[in-house]
Amino acid sequence: MSGRKRVAVIGAGASGLVTARYLKKHGAEVVVFERYSGVGGQWDSASPYSGVWPSMRTNTCSVTTKFSDLEHPQDIPLYPRNQSILSYLQKYAATYCLLENIRFNTRVTLLEYAEDRWRITALHKEQTVICEEFDAVVVASGRFTRPYIPDVDGLYAFTGKGGVSHSYRYKIPRQFRGMRVLVAGGSISAYEISTSLAMEGAEQIITASRRAKYLAGRLYQGRSLEYFKHTRYERLLSETLSKKENVERTKTLLLETMGRPERYNSIKPDPDPVVAGTSTSETFLSLVAEGYIFPKPWISRIDGRTVYFSDGSCVHDVDALIFCTGYDLELPFLSEPLQQIIQPTRKHIPLAWHTFHPDISTLAFIGFWFHSGSVFVSTEQQARMIAYELCGVNKPTTRAARLADFTKYMAAPQQHAKVNLFTFSYLLSELGGFAPDMYAHPELARYLLFGPITPVTYRLSGVDALTDAPQRIIEEAAKFSVMTSGQFTEEEKQKLEQLAVRKNDGTFSAFVRKVIRNNN
Repeated sequence: MSGRKRVAVIGAGASGLVTARYLKKHGAEVVVFERYSGVGGQWDSASPYSGVWPSMRTNTCSVTTKFSDLEHPQDIPLYPRNQSILSYLQKYAATYCLLENIRFNTRVTLLEYAEDRWRITALHKEQTVICEEFDAVVVASGRFTRPYIPDVDGLYAFTGKGGVSHSYRYKIPRQFRGMRVLVAGGSISAYEISTSLAMEGAEQIITASRRAKYLAGRLYQGRSLEYFKHTRYERLLSETLSKKENVERTKTLLLETMGRPERYNSIKPDPDPVVAGTSTSETFLSLVAEGYIFPKPWISRIDGRTVYFSDGSCVHDVDALIFCTGYDLELPFLSEPLQQIIQPTRKHIPLAWHTFHPDISTLAFIGFWFHSGSVFVSTEQQARMIAYELCGVNKPTTRAARLADFTKYMAAPQQHAKVNLFTFSYLLSELGGFAPDMYAHPELARYLLFGPITPVTYRLSGVDALTDAPQRIIEEAAKFSVMTSGQFTEEEKQKLEQLAVRKNDGTFSAFVRKVIRNNN
């Protein structure tokens, strides 16, 4: 692509905004189509298109839940409410003059490709039809828009006064006061909604899940759990360990943070946390122990207001059913020929780097993956990679490269749409030419290895490098892990020396020796 390009972005949530910001910065004429009247996507709990409930807080700390070029207010909590993130995104859009590029109340109804151009048909305020052409399109419409409720025998004959609903529509906890509520599902929303209902005065909460999971709180030993899971050191170490060793380390951390679920009178999970699954909740197990919440296995059938479970037990007089059972992927605006080429499924889109189809270089998707850690980190790196590609900042990726990653993706169906925060972000930064070079910044070694993985750590080099990135990395590490200096602790030195032995990499070993020597 050469010359100034006209690029459409579908969606003005976090992914759409950061994509528009980088596209605009690098010369594209950007048009953002947003079906709602404001920015923020899922973070706006008032939107009919949001599955966020008013009391929901982030699962990742404020240090990592932001973009690299706009800070939160100084007084923001460590784990902000969704309203604070919405305010942040609104400020982000205003700061980078993105509002002038957004067509609000405009729903895309058709995306098609013809004669080397992309044609978008949209409906403004459900009345006026708009048709426009573009050189490229970025789909940032989100993956949490079509609630999924599984088939359960007798579900639609349920007679409880609270009815059947999905967490997508959970907005007013007090409407369930005095009710016996069954919350079905094993997602984090199931644990959060169960605890919310218990605290808001529901008479009794019963949960039903296919698997009993290991739970951890957001904090451990006074620090964000991300400090123990999502650092470069942890990722580098995990690459040297066997699958069994990694599983054991994960299990040990989970048991140290919260303990064994069965000791709270909850259901005993599978010994393997990979099989059982993991989630986050500070209060769920405590409320189980106190008799507010009663965990059950999955539902076998429903008869009127009686719910039967796979272990043969049942609960009578249930008033309401809330399903926290995830979402199906929905891309209703893709033309039939595009559907045939891309072949999205209910749960994922087959793509290279979760971004491009091998045969289509001017249509990108952002945010259509499952992740652990802050979505803001990976999303910004994906937005930069896309913008640099579409605006001609970087040499375009080749079809051969896209096909190679696509083939690798399709060969591992169990990993479809799943990404690791560090691995995926770093891969995107390599593709975009802005991968952080730890070896070039030995003075930041402690902060980069044991501090948080944040978007600003990807602004040390390459296009859009920030001159104040080193100082901000230091400041973020202080907030994240109470890291007040660049001096390694004795424990950190031992960890690095052991890691160097395990990696058996001459360059890394020399780097470790150098930074430890300079610290003495």
